[in-house]
Amino acid sequence: ARNDRDPAHYEKIGDTMRLSQLGTFCCALGVVCGAFGAHALEKRLSPDAMDWWQTATTYLWYHALGILALGAYRNRSGTVDRAVWYLITPGILLFSGSLYLYAFTGFRTFGMITPVGGSLLLIGWVRLGFVIHRERAQPK
Repeated sequence: ARNDRDPAHYEKIGDTMRLSQLGTFCCALGVVCGAFGAHALEKRLSPDAMDWWQTATTYLWYHALGILALGAYRNRSGTVDRAVWYLITPGILLFSGSLYLYAFTGFRTFGMITPVGGSLLLIGWVRLGFVIHRERAQPK
């Protein structure tokens, strides 16, 4: 039975809502960036820059959907290490954000930030795998 007076219950609801809000925001941003790239930038950017833009948008979408799934998982199971989304959120910003900036400016330094974001994403998702494994291994 659920204990509505338990602070952990409200923490779980808050985390689930924040993850859902972040996921839906990233999905909306993915739509905006995809449409902007397809309609406003197609003739203004080089083919390489358009590829960088498309990669940034694709990865933004993948991780937005992943965050939505993470919120649903958090709601169902009650556990998701906050470090997971504290890694994934800046990972999205650094990975996709640096590619968007690189596409616009061609400034190579932005392209060098991209692997940092990718590493944060990778570490976040691997950490989630360990969290799920640990949760499943614990006797109920």
